[in-house]
Amino acid sequence: MVSVIATISRRMAHSGTPIQPFPNALASDQHSTETNDDALFNLDLLHLKPEHRVWFGVVNLAVRNFMNGLDPSHTYQYTRRLVSNAIRILDKEKKHHEWARRIDPVIIWVACMTSAVGASEHETDNWDYDQIDIIDDFLKPLGCPLHIRRQAAHLAARVSATAKSSNQDDMDAFAREYPPFRVIHDARRLDELGAIGMSRLILNHDMSESPRWAVIQSNVRLLEDRFAHYSRLMLTDSGRKMAEQRYKWMVEGFLGQWKRETDTSNV
Repeated sequence: MVSVIATISRRMAHSGTPIQPFPNALASDQHSTETNDDALFNLDLLHLKPEHRVWFGVVNLAVRNFMNGLDPSHTYQYTRRLVSNAIRILDKEKKHHEWARRIDPVIIWVACMTSAVGASEHETDNWDYDQIDIIDDFLKPLGCPLHIRRQAAHLAARVSATAKSSNQDDMDAFAREYPPFRVIHDARRLDELGAIGMSRLILNHDMSESPRWAVIQSNVRLLEDRFAHYSRLMLTDSGRKMAEQRYKWMVEGFLGQWKRETDTSNV
């Protein structure tokens, strides 16, 4: 396997902000100006304990530098949305399920933050060790504790592989064994639905293709053919309800209006 650190460093160097070793990564951000989408995570809102705050801040900065060198649909804003979705899901699940109350949320936050790190460089069908090692090697020099980074890497790698899989039995079995996976999986699926899902769908297709109208129609058909199944793929009750709400908007809001505006039967 190629050097993981070298591969990650090349990716980050491409963005103009190469990875910095722990603990100096924080220094480069002390005088930055940010929009909300580019801001580092609010450690109080994440309820991080004092012993986790320094290394988590370093990881956060490194992830932001790394993500902003990826494709337009997987920028740091994407990472913020995943963590935001995960918080909403976990908070709701805690009210009704003991498994959610037993989870260490820090593992979920780190897994969400790094799920795209391994996926961006992973080119084989074997998700197991390569991606786990890529993510683990990304986190290790940043000071992330061993027990957190190994669990987060394991979950993040699985989420990345699951995005390309339709085997519901495998997902359910893994979710039973590793409950945090339920939250991370649903947080990622949700980002493909609703208004943000529509924006990503358009962004991910090359509009230079001809004829462009055919590309647009193809995107619209995906709403009915692909995303209709997302709610049943969710692994938490909260994620399922949120998916249903977002898909309802896509169909009744966007798709309904689309059909009305493209109806030329009057001529």
